[in-house]
Amino acid sequence: MLRAQQFTSLHQIDQGFHVVTQGSQPGFRIRTLPDSMGLVIGSLYCRPDDPSSMAPCPPLDINEDQAIRILESQGRWLVDHAWGSYVAFLNHPGRRPHVVTSPGGDLPCHLTRQHGVSIVFSDIQPLLHIESLRFSINDHYLQSKLALGGLTEHSPLTEIRPVGRGEHCSLDADFKASRHFHWHPLQFIADDQRIEDVSHAAACLRATVHACTHTLIAPHDSSLLRLSGGLDSSIIAGCLQSRPQPRALTCHTFCSWKGRSQEQRWAESVVQRHDLPHRELPVEASGISFQDMMHMRRLIEPTPTLYYIMRSKLEQPLVDELQATAVFTGDGGDSGFCGESYAYALTDYLQHHGIRPRAWALASQIAALTQQSTWTVLRRSLHRWRHGVGMEQHRRLMAPTLKLINPALLQTTMAQARFPHPWFNQTDTVPWPLIRRLGMLISLPQPYDVAAAERTPEVIAPLYAQPVMELLLRIPSYIHFLSGQERGLARHAFSQDLPPDIAQRRWKDRPASFLDGLVAGHRKFLQELFLDGELVRRNLLDRAAVADSLDDRTSRSTVQPVEALRYLDYEFWLRAWRN
Repeated sequence: MLRAQQFTSLHQIDQGFHVVTQGSQPGFRIRTLPDSMGLVIGSLYCRPDDPSSMAPCPPLDINEDQAIRILESQGRWLVDHAWGSYVAFLNHPGRRPHVVTSPGGDLPCHLTRQHGVSIVFSDIQPLLHIESLRFSINDHYLQSKLALGGLTEHSPLTEIRPVGRGEHCSLDADFKASRHFHWHPLQFIADDQRIEDVSHAAACLRATVHACTHTLIAPHDSSLLRLSGGLDSSIIAGCLQSRPQPRALTCHTFCSWKGRSQEQRWAESVVQRHDLPHRELPVEASGISFQDMMHMRRLIEPTPTLYYIMRSKLEQPLVDELQATAVFTGDGGDSGFCGESYAYALTDYLQHHGIRPRAWALASQIAALTQQSTWTVLRRSLHRWRHGVGMEQHRRLMAPTLKLINPALLQTTMAQARFPHPWFNQTDTVPWPLIRRLGMLISLPQPYDVAAAERTPEVIAPLYAQPVMELLLRIPSYIHFLSGQERGLARHAFSQDLPPDIAQRRWKDRPASFLDGLVAGHRKFLQELFLDGELVRRNLLDRAAVADSLDDRTSRSTVQPVEALRYLDYEFWLRAWRN
């Protein structure tokens, strides 16, 4: 079921297989396969033939021969020969229907089987009106998410089984055990896939990002771009500015006037270079209220509270004013361009080239950015090369920052955790450097959801598009770390699309003490919410720690603002389901 307001369509594949679509988005189509073979919902584009071409990819119109190939391959043909944001329903004569999802798309797909009926859906809201259906919170999901952050294998609701990116599953009676991934990130970091020629890598990177960005904006007459002034969103701005067809595009920046360093001056540098309209959306801790979240809708997963408020109070009015149908972002750049994993670049190099003279130079470059000695970097990289890189370091770094969680829960959950995603079920150790490169790709797609919004735009992150992600994975991290620069290859590849000051920028600006001010200004509200809340009642948070750290009689909260706000997401989510 696709969530929107314009229309509802019923598609009958066979006697017991029906697909209902509600609404549409620009670029989303319903492609019916011949002879009741199934249908594909969403956006679907041809794979670019020339990696050096910046031309947009045409939509894929599936012919009969392609439909047969899709059916015979159980959907793998789509993953290998197309890209987009889609869910495919495949109908095999005499067999259970199958579902296949796109590797890089953001169209959610969930399964539930109740009363002998299998239901596939993207939005849970219509199902909540069916009295015979029941959904319950999965305690294992809560425990894992609170202790390990974004890494869990558990479904938020016990009766629902999410379908991951690039996954194929059969709608049989035991679809919880039926899963197979047509797309796997490990296949793109293999030796025979690696691109180590810098010039070739840079040319392909720029062309592929441009081509995918041009493709994704083509169906939209009016779009927004979340422009922070950082490298990644500035790259997308450069790509959008060079779009081959005129499309209305407005940049907007969430900013604070109280910070010592302000993002708006960097964003202004970008919009002046490309002559793009720009809106500044001020965000001040004193102007944010959490009260609206007390009446939020029931969602499958918790939504980040702060960004939900910013979308609904700041971005959504701009969407309505400009009648925008898409919001573009630079999400995926920090991870994909290896800005979050350059510390592992030497380990990556050693795994594929062994000890060579360049290893010492890489160690020196990493040391300069991580404030370590060259010998320390070399020693740690050699150890990782020999023994692998697991989740242990992540656990050690994360555990001391969690002040409010039940200590027994934290200890038990961290001891039992092994892998964050089914992709890595069969690996000896969790490939942590690879996970850092995947970013939000290991998470499930979530719809842009703003309560009571008449217009819900598609949120588009071109750097997570399938052709882009596959290329980024094929380029080793030590090539991304070009000239010892964080995201060095991206800076080099897109130098002609960026203002010089953005290309040379090596830091991120943040409003001074914004999160501290947010927690301080809502300390009494947070304390009362948590002490009377679901997380404490379920013994997931330590009641005494919550009361002490958020006591308004103390001069300053002892809890990290990020921790309090993360738990807030889950508290609001649980209350919505309790209500």
